[in-house]
Amino acid sequence: MKLSACVITKNEEENIGTWLASMKKLADEMIVVDTGSTDRTVELAKAAGARVFHHAWQNDFSAAKNCALDKARGDWILFLDADEYFSPQTIGKVRPMLAEVERSPKPLVGVICRLINIDKDQGNRFTGAIFQLRIFKNSPDLRYEGKIHERIVDKRKAQHEMFATSELVIFHTGYSQHLIRKKLERNLAFLRQREAAEGESADDALHYMDCYYGLGDFAKAAECARRAMASGIVYLGREGAEYWGLVRALLAQKRPKEEILPVLQEAMEKYPDLAEFPMEYGLLAWEECDYLLAERMFRRGMKLKEKAPVSLRADNSLQMLPFVCAALGKIEMMQGRPAEAFDLFLRAVKEYPYDTNLFLALYDALAGQEPTDVIALFDTLYDKEKDAPFIVAALRARTLTPVLLYYARFLPTGQRDEALLYAAAGRMDAAAMELSARLKSFSALLAEAKGAEGSLPETDSAAILLSDMYKNRWRTKALPRVSILIPTYNRPQFFELALQSALRQKYENLEIIVCDNSTDEATEALIEKYLGDSRLQYHRNRDAKTKEENFAPFEHLASGEYLQWLMDDDILLDGKIERMMQAFRENPAAKLVTSRRALIDAEGRMQPNPYAACVPESEADYSVFAGEIVGKETLLGWRNFLGEPSAVLFRRDDLKHHYWNAESRGYKTISDVAMWLELLEEGDCIFFQKPLSCYRRHEAQEGQQAGVILLSRLEWLRIIEEYYRRRVYLKTEEEYRKPLELLYGEYLTERDRFDRAAAGDYWQAYEEAMRGVRRMLEKMKKKERTHGKRKGKG
Repeated sequence: MKLSACVITKNEEENIGTWLASMKKLADEMIVVDTGSTDRTVELAKAAGARVFHHAWQNDFSAAKNCALDKARGDWILFLDADEYFSPQTIGKVRPMLAEVERSPKPLVGVICRLINIDKDQGNRFTGAIFQLRIFKNSPDLRYEGKIHERIVDKRKAQHEMFATSELVIFHTGYSQHLIRKKLERNLAFLRQREAAEGESADDALHYMDCYYGLGDFAKAAECARRAMASGIVYLGREGAEYWGLVRALLAQKRPKEEILPVLQEAMEKYPDLAEFPMEYGLLAWEECDYLLAERMFRRGMKLKEKAPVSLRADNSLQMLPFVCAALGKIEMMQGRPAEAFDLFLRAVKEYPYDTNLFLALYDALAGQEPTDVIALFDTLYDKEKDAPFIVAALRARTLTPVLLYYARFLPTGQRDEALLYAAAGRMDAAAMELSARLKSFSALLAEAKGAEGSLPETDSAAILLSDMYKNRWRTKALPRVSILIPTYNRPQFFELALQSALRQKYENLEIIVCDNSTDEATEALIEKYLGDSRLQYHRNRDAKTKEENFAPFEHLASGEYLQWLMDDDILLDGKIERMMQAFRENPAAKLVTSRRALIDAEGRMQPNPYAACVPESEADYSVFAGEIVGKETLLGWRNFLGEPSAVLFRRDDLKHHYWNAESRGYKTISDVAMWLELLEEGDCIFFQKPLSCYRRHEAQEGQQAGVILLSRLEWLRIIEEYYRRRVYLKTEEEYRKPLELLYGEYLTERDRFDRAAAGDYWQAYEEAMRGVRRMLEKMKKKERTHGKRKGKG
């Protein structure tokens, strides 16, 4: 039996080495068909002994693959992509299994293998599994068809059979974060070209869904998922993918759970043997702290997961399994079962070893164990030399222990911190001496630098320079600390501009805290170059699935007396913090400082700002207004002319309902307005005439969605009613009527041209609310007419 390993390539220098090493262990010949590489792919293939052929690329994957088949001389074909290879546990089983297939009395012509997607950028995390035909007879009856999403077609399908096994596992790394965008853009272009040439194909909906989701267009992904569901097509090998795609798209759009849960319920009814749907249902229940429901769904999903597969279906539960195990472990801890909890935490780490939160959950479950036992366990899970940086970085979040000391010894030379080693060993005296030596060394360097500038000190240079340094430190301590809080999610380009604007602030006692719950690693990668700034703290908040969860850590991370929110698509103009803090010092009765803010578009171009008309003109640098007046004007016009969170600076202790809850007093879309009104109840407002921040408006914003717009109108109505009920700001019925008339007037103007379909259920709620406003206004007018008649009679 002779095996031919085939692959098509184009600029696969990063992957071809692994493919060649894997195939060398199995194949009698290696066939590489290159479609135009400009890197070292061809050179590496030839050096490894592969037969290399060149094929002009025609935007047709099948044509290139069939070219490889025409060159193959083996009895069987192993056709893996360049970014695929057999798992170490599998590779030794391939030839014996093929030998069994050949001895079978059945006319078997192909072997369907299990293909697992792993993300190299996230510690080889499993992200999903499918079954595909990758080993087949070298026969002219078997050829690829389809320019994209190509598949093997058997001309004698009626006479042949395929053998399927889960024992042969292929790892696919092509969907790692740093690679996927280019591939999806390419696939989307191919799909559109084919549709233009051959017409729309119903079974392409699923492929379009995958492309749009991966490219971040979640609304289109959801639309394609619904089309796939409506088509009634059974996607063999990917059963349930249409529901799973819709659930992911809705989660990515932060749609209400009430919209997502029915989809999961329907999916569980249609696909009762798939684990991913009850697992996701459980995670949503976990977020709501419904631990009983979460546990029931988790255990249902885990039970399905453990069952032997009854069909060759995709397995989307792989990506959730570590987090389901961790949540179940916490539930076991709540119920006083630490041994069961430990087993679950251990499984979570084995599934995804490089997640800090999962690692720490396991570490915390080992509390009270001897350090040697903890180290022995971790040594079975990690390579102490390769993984020491991860382990040490994670353990810095806990009390220094001998476990950290052990792994710190394996850090690369440039990353070792002797003071940390001494402290972990309990040698605080040695740690202090190490830090003291650094301080002396630093002072000597400063003295040399001053001398190099030609400025010679009069006495001991080190003493003078250290004195200057401590003066600066004293000044910094004397100034109140300001915390700039930047939550970010999947906007690396905008985020970097926002971060740069924060780093340019010259205020001397400043900290900048970033919480990142992006679904990719682009933001984490770009922030590396800024981490040398001691003011900056970066927190990768992978577990946060909602805005609220990404905002919540700021409550504990921020140490500032004053808070400055900075949304990841906004900009702080130079000097903002310094000028606003000076205004606070000059006006101790003030509760917030804001300014006119510039309005910019996605490209950073200035736009007309309709809210500027609400701001009183003044020649002074800033003006001080009574909070009562500003709050009243805000509600009368139901317009946030004070600005979005990035525009306003305020004292932390003055606010009870903080924005890090994401929903101040239950307001989701106007939570910033709710904060400002709460602050203005207690004091004055300082308003700078010139802009000190830029608010960016672009299509990707939540606030531009039809449903969010309607929700904001409902919340404006609610907050107007709330303050009138309390007789704060709006004290008379006449004052109450004015914003109601504006709200209802907008409804009459916009109702016929509003996109009701895009608004979903919010439109019905909005219409019902506006009918209530109309009845209220009619009641007021009737009361006014009746009062007028009585007055006339008198």
